[in-house]
Amino acid sequence: MFPGFTKLSWRNSRRRTDGLVTVKPTRIDTAIANEIAHNTNSGLEHAAQAMTWGADEHVVVALAAVGWLYTRLRHPQQRPVADHVLIVSLVTAVLPHVLKSVFDQTRPDRLTVSGHRRGVPFSGRAHDAFPSGHAVHMGALASAAGLLPPAPRNLARSFAVALSLTRVALLAHWASDVVAGFMLGIVVERLFRPFTMAKSRQRQRKAGGQPCIGLAAFAAIFHLIVGASVALAFLAALTVWAIVSVSAWWLRRKLRSVSHKSRRSGHSPSAKGSRFAKP
Repeated sequence: MFPGFTKLSWRNSRRRTDGLVTVKPTRIDTAIANEIAHNTNSGLEHAAQAMTWGADEHVVVALAAVGWLYTRLRHPQQRPVADHVLIVSLVTAVLPHVLKSVFDQTRPDRLTVSGHRRGVPFSGRAHDAFPSGHAVHMGALASAAGLLPPAPRNLARSFAVALSLTRVALLAHWASDVVAGFMLGIVVERLFRPFTMAKSRQRQRKAGGQPCIGLAAFAAIFHLIVGASVALAFLAALTVWAIVSVSAWWLRRKLRSVSHKSRRSGHSPSAKGSRFAKP
């Protein structure tokens, strides 16, 4: 049934019944995986392995949090977009884990022998193929790119599609896993956009919603990168948030002081007197 893949591995993969639903690959999935396993090489696999990090949840959430913090300090007019990107990134980081606990599907890299001889690595947990978490992130990115001008929009969408395809090239997912994940990311971004980008929501966040978003961002980073518990992650996030808030307040105060001094020096009495002084 799976030419190029070991039947023994396929039988062993059926032993796990943790999920509620078992998903089987389609014939098209198997045909694509067979072609990759028989024609790939170590150079291609190493390149795909390096590229796929760009769609990893740790990287995506960290970049979204850094961008969110940067807009708070330097580009206040971009805050609604930064809030939207951060919230969508957090949701798309959690959602695949929830779905993978419901669905069981063996990754194609656990069913091939010839592929490993040609450099195919092992990716993630053996039975967490459906859906592709990387593709969920990239689908959300491709959808959010609609907020950008045409040139960067096309670049972002091409980037998202290319990174999603690396999951197929690595045999980390079946092609249908990547398509499903990509479509799910688009749906998530579209569902959250009316709420995160609405003017009424912007006013609510300016009034008191920003600390909640910031705490959630830092907690997610600690939980994903450090692997800490949720309680410890939020405690660390609260500490970092307090430090960042005080630092931002101090920086804004210094900038206002410098701006105020420059204005006073430009309109000082001595300057006015010299301007009308007799030659």
